[in-house]
Amino acid sequence: HKTRMRFFLFDKIVEFKKNERCVGIKCVSYSEDFFIKHYDRCPIMPESLVLEAIGQVGSWATAASIDFEAISLLLSIGNFKSYKSVKAGDTLRLEVDILSNNDFGSQVSGIAKVGEEVVAEAEKIVFWSYKYEGYSQEYEREFNLYRSGDASFLDNVWYQAL
Repeated sequence: HKTRMRFFLFDKIVEFKKNERCVGIKCVSYSEDFFIKHYDRCPIMPESLVLEAIGQVGSWATAASIDFEAISLLLSIGNFKSYKSVKAGDTLRLEVDILSNNDFGSQVSGIAKVGEEVVAEAEKIVFWSYKYEGYSQEYEREFNLYRSGDASFLDNVWYQAL
């Protein structure tokens, strides 16, 4: 049995405007799984996971904008730039603008900040909107989706933001 690391890379949604904008927060802790055996003396969040965090907030925002009648599956990323490392102890602010959103898909752009400093930006993240008939474990297996433990905390995040 092969074990995979699985992450929710935002802790909460602090701002949401349907079809416009979403802001998520990630408190980067030294206890994060991705720090294990990664730069022991100076734990740095991998840039790919900063991009993933922006993408997760974008995916949530586009799905929330259509009342979760579909899920947003990542299709492509147009451009990504990283300017500064994100370290354990940093609070990552993930600001996403929804550029377009319809029944077929969406496009977002986003930035990641630590304090007021932009540490990364992503442009033209494209999602496909997949409508489904109910959520099931079979659906999770078919699309290789995951839940890490009890994900019910996200229900509260979703409803608080709406």
